[in-house]
Amino acid sequence: MVSEDFKKLMELIYQKKFKVESYQVTIISNKSIKTKISLKKDSNVETIESHELDLGLYVMHLKKTANSNGHLQFTHIKNAGTYYGDIEFLVDENRSKKRAAMESVRSGKYQPDFDFDKEFQKLLSGKYSKYDKQIAKLKTYYYEILASTIIISTSFVKLRKKVEKEDNLYAEHASSLDDLLNKAFNKGKNAVERLKFFKEMIKIDIEGLASITLVEEKFFENQFEMLEQKGTTRGDVGIKYVLDWYRRWCELSSDFINATRIAYDLIKGNSKPNEYLPYVQNVEILKQSPYSKIVEYIDPYIRHAESHITTKIEYEQGRAGNVVLLDTRRGKTKEIKRYSFEQIVCETALKLLVLCSPEYKFMLLKIGR
Repeated sequence: MVSEDFKKLMELIYQKKFKVESYQVTIISNKSIKTKISLKKDSNVETIESHELDLGLYVMHLKKTANSNGHLQFTHIKNAGTYYGDIEFLVDENRSKKRAAMESVRSGKYQPDFDFDKEFQKLLSGKYSKYDKQIAKLKTYYYEILASTIIISTSFVKLRKKVEKEDNLYAEHASSLDDLLNKAFNKGKNAVERLKFFKEMIKIDIEGLASITLVEEKFFENQFEMLEQKGTTRGDVGIKYVLDWYRRWCELSSDFINATRIAYDLIKGNSKPNEYLPYVQNVEILKQSPYSKIVEYIDPYIRHAESHITTKIEYEQGRAGNVVLLDTRRGKTKEIKRYSFEQIVCETALKLLVLCSPEYKFMLLKIGR
């Protein structure tokens, strides 16, 4: 027969969703046991004191694990030997396991046969079966996964340091963005919570954008080679190439500018920032912030005018040319801004490439990792 104390414990854990906070088991004799267990849900606390054997045996199999938010909790473990074996496996005091995994990854001996990101997201969601063989590989290949991540991270750090030495402008923007993202996502929570919060706030298809960026890079290089082979080009024709490059790079930066604005909203105290705002609004918000340097070379109106083919070129051979940005909505033509050819080429378009560089985008990935 199941004791009433045991039934009460099961009701609190599985029906009322209380969590075990602490417990104490005292063996009085080979037939007598005393158990005290404390449970908590929000501000409600329940304590059970019992001499029932079934409750005591159940509690003795409670072991520390962590939930999907990284918080420690007690879980009923039937096979204590496997549990302690896993602990021994995950302890690497002299780092020999990590060194062996690094060698395995570098040599190509380790070849993953599962989708790490898919299983990792499953683990973070907490929605998986204990019989799921794929998610179990996160534990089986823990050191190989760690080694792979270290190798990728080290490559990024080396690349970043190299670019910072070569480009002071990039170094300035990187430092400013570091400060913004750290203030937004690196406070008051454990590593798992920080990563989950980051992924909840920032929704960017990195792989998709990376593929598009590579295509755009080839397109840009091809056009540049064509212009080089042609030699000289009329100013009013050549400036259209630069404006088109500008528009395309602005489009690629759109998701990242939106993410930067979300981070700024968070540090201002807005716990529920808009998931998406128009490009012009995002840039204007950041230009009025202490992080205006990040977008100092972006004019969203050039992107808008080029996308809607409402850019007017004023040019006469031998004279300085101008780019005029027009608003033709509601049947009326209104001049918004005008730039000289020199301003477009020397300041805005070329410096924007720094903000849209792969290094800038990869910086958003490091938070919480």
